[in-house]
This record gives sequence, structure tokens and C-alpha cells, in this order.
Amino acid sequence: MRRLHLLIAFTVASLAFAQAVPSKRKTIDDDASIPEVAQREYLITDAGHYPRIQTTGMSTCYALSLYDRKTKTGLLAHIDAPTRFDVSLERMLQEFSRRGIAPTALEARVIGGETDPPSDPYKTGLKAGERIFQGLAAAGITVVERDLGGDNSYRSITLDLNDGVAYDYVETAPHVSWEYGRRKGDRLWDAGRKRFCDGTLYRHEDSLPSVGVPTDQPDDRMCF
Repeated sequence: MRRLHLLIAFTVASLAFAQAVPSKRKTIDDDASIPEVAQREYLITDAGHYPRIQTTGMSTCYALSLYDRKTKTGLLAHIDAPTRFDVSLERMLQEFSRRGIAPTALEARVIGGETDPPSDPYKTGLKAGERIFQGLAAAGITVVERDLGGDNSYRSITLDLNDGVAYDYVETAPHVSWEYGRRKGDRLWDAGRKRFCDGTLYRHEDSLPSVGVPTDQPDDRMCF
């Protein structure tokens, strides 16, 4: 029975991936006060803490948002090809379930995955996208927006936590303070040294307080 469920999830995910068409999103201005999610990282928060959350630099990477309309709680993840999405998705869903939010209450948006870029001859980005849709289908999560492929090699996405809508924005990094950039760089470097080879998503420091979910990966081995 489990094999049948996985087969159905794989088939649904493959069809969703193949038939995805770009969405027509509006573009809004960047804002230095909005938390930014880095590669292989996720942030979960709600509209009471931030109006939006954002991530930049999707090429072969994917931006995944999960949103609960009732509580206005949203999660934004920046997923690269080596990410262990099955493990990462389980952990992200724990964040919601321990706040009383079931996977079936979530709306997902998946954006990114440049089609056949020269830098990705083995199509690892496309395979990562298939894994994302397989995981979402198996969890019973509704995908409300798919914007995949195309020749747009650099996408920046911001998620509005008041309604769950995603917008494009133009990254304007120079207005981010030096101290903020240094602190983020130090944090990501430390995360990379300890966790990057583990392949799971790192929890952003601006996320809501942890509710029974580890604030870091369980594996403390140094990978380089």
C-alpha cells in the first residue's frame, strides 16, 4: 500500500512539474527590514512579526513557500539541488504541526528551476524540482502556484504574510547595513562548516521561537 501511495505521489508530481507554466506576479520594491532567506535555509514566521519574507538568487534553485491562511503563518525556503528535501520537509512540517497546523491546511508555491542552464549539464536542478513535488503530493499539500523553468536565470521572491501571495522584487543589497551583512555571513559560514554537507535546510535565526523542534540539525560533524 505504501508503494502504491508513493507511486501515485510520484506520478502526480511528475505531471505537475511537466505541465507547470509561469505565473504573472507583480513586482514590488525591496525593503531592508524584510528578513532574507539564504540558500539552503528556511524561515517560518507570521504576519504579526513581519509583513513579508524574501529570498533571492533562484536559478537552478527553488523558492518554496508554505502558508496557512487561518493563522497567517508562512514559511519560505531556498532549496538547492543537493538538499535532502524529504528530511527537510518533515522538519518544516513539524514546525506547523506543533502550532496546530496540518499539512492539508497549507498552500504551497514553487518558483525557480531554470531550464537546462549551461551550469547544470546533469539537470540536477530539474531533479530537485521533481523531489519537491513528490514530497508535497505525498504530504497532501495543495500547490497554488508553479513557476518553473524558462530562461529567467535570476529570480528574487518575496512572500506577503498577510495573504500568502508571492511577488517578484529587485534585490538592492547595498542598502542592507554592514553589521547585518557581517552577522548573516558569519552565521551562514558557521552553518556551512557544521551542516552544509548534511544536506538539510538550516533554520533562519529570525524564525518564530521553536516549539519542540530542534533549532539546529542533529548532526554536529564538521564537513569541511
